[in-house]
Amino acid sequence: MPLRTIGLLTAAGLLLTSCGLGGRSTAPPAPFVSGSSLTLVTDRGSVYGTSANGVRKFYAIPYAAPPVGALRFAPPALHAKFAGVLNATAPGNVCPQPGSTAPLVQSEDCLNLNVTTPYPAGTGLPVMVWIHGGSFTSGAGVEYDPTQLVTVGNIIVVTINYRLGILGWLGAAALDNGSGNTGNYGIEDQVAALGWVQRNIAQFGGNPSNVTVAGESAGAISVAQLLAVPKASGLFARAILESGPPAAPTNPVSLAETEVGPLVTSGLGCTGTNAQVVTCLQSPAITFQKVLSVQATLPAFKIGPTIGADITAQPRSQLGKVPLLEGGNELELATFLEGFNVALPTALIPGQSVTQTQYTNDLAVLYGSAGFADAIAAEYPLTSYPDGYTAVSQVMTDYNVPLQVLTLCEDVTSWNVQAAAGAAPAYAYEFDDPNAPAIEPGLPRGPDHGSELIYLWPALDIGGQPLLASSQPLATAMQEYWTNFVRTGNPNGDGLPNWPVYTTPTSALQLAPTIQTGVDVNLEHKCPFWNSFGLATSMARSPAWKGTGKFYP
Repeated sequence: MPLRTIGLLTAAGLLLTSCGLGGRSTAPPAPFVSGSSLTLVTDRGSVYGTSANGVRKFYAIPYAAPPVGALRFAPPALHAKFAGVLNATAPGNVCPQPGSTAPLVQSEDCLNLNVTTPYPAGTGLPVMVWIHGGSFTSGAGVEYDPTQLVTVGNIIVVTINYRLGILGWLGAAALDNGSGNTGNYGIEDQVAALGWVQRNIAQFGGNPSNVTVAGESAGAISVAQLLAVPKASGLFARAILESGPPAAPTNPVSLAETEVGPLVTSGLGCTGTNAQVVTCLQSPAITFQKVLSVQATLPAFKIGPTIGADITAQPRSQLGKVPLLEGGNELELATFLEGFNVALPTALIPGQSVTQTQYTNDLAVLYGSAGFADAIAAEYPLTSYPDGYTAVSQVMTDYNVPLQVLTLCEDVTSWNVQAAAGAAPAYAYEFDDPNAPAIEPGLPRGPDHGSELIYLWPALDIGGQPLLASSQPLATAMQEYWTNFVRTGNPNGDGLPNWPVYTTPTSALQLAPTIQTGVDVNLEHKCPFWNSFGLATSMARSPAWKGTGKFYP
């Protein structure tokens, strides 16, 4: 997975108010042209796309002005109108991120989206807007080819870019206008992209009143945050979250302003009054390469959304407002252990045995105390697992602090809160194919973080392991479940095992070679054990987790 692994006036544009870029257009839409036309009219001008394999694609359509100069570390603004017809037949820029993305070009002028429709397309088609993962530091919408989902479900898929890393998520006191409106530029980009969909998707054959926002990992976390963004209200009808439980807590912007902001501004040499710091941060002399070099020095897990003026409440408090399809992977955290090894007394390697003492010593580092490590080791006996790597992967999948937002027990909590609200259904799942391709080279097959993606996006490059033929029936079923939910809010359909609305942990669907319900996910992942410690409050932000290496999940 090459990318993922690891308002003001513009020269020719307009100042856009908070409702203009994110909300529905008050102007009448242009008339629908044709489901077979490759030239369509948007509110910024005409675009020309391409067609093949039963789909029509429009690449790299700008949905906001380049966030440079005075628009860096500022809300997105409306893009200038196109001169002539925009050539949308090839991928565009991707947002600055660590490592090479060749042949794709990194640029701050990256706020674009890609639209894929059936070809020819009808009218009033359901729409899925996909927000990519990558730890809020890497990835791009164009990585995800939606041809399979579009043809299976007869839907439209929009994949988007949003600002990444420091450029998308810097919370700094100098940038705060006094209302906490800093640090969530990536979220504001996502709102702007959803606003573009509302204003324009009808021209592509889509129904702006039937939009599902979906994402995985950082993308799913973003979807959770959008539930709590007032500007996003009404921009989507339902949500899909893969490995990003919305009940997990989000840090306040004040924490970013004190823990991360000073490291960034001092690292970039931006000092003085608030106005001087802002001028420095927006200077062309501060290239995105310089920003990335400072970003590489930050402690892990410090980049992402915060509660402030944009995200006004914990996402958990907003559950129940829209239908959800939400879940996680049975051995989620196995993907990340290599990154944690730098902090452990004994490195955890797949297939290598460890002693009981080594096991408990590693747990003591990961969970902050020897006493707690002993309790965990008793609950998760080393002898129950093939190696220490698998044992610790399971422990951390069930509950951990720095990646609490990826834990299965937070999924269970999310399902319970949504069900208790009673206003909108939740369709819960646990992905558990033991033969799923790993997304990191050298890891064994299994239901790790991100391993479900290739089942939905079969053209996705996930590091070389192919999907096995024995897993293809599950992939086919998942594509149908997902696109059924996009169409109607109910994943069920002809020939599929029944997926019940969530009521108890046994109603979560097991996405495995044999698709079934009946497994108590709450007990399977030992959530009563973790809940007995009150970990969400007592261990949050444990000092043991600070400075554990420059590893971004």
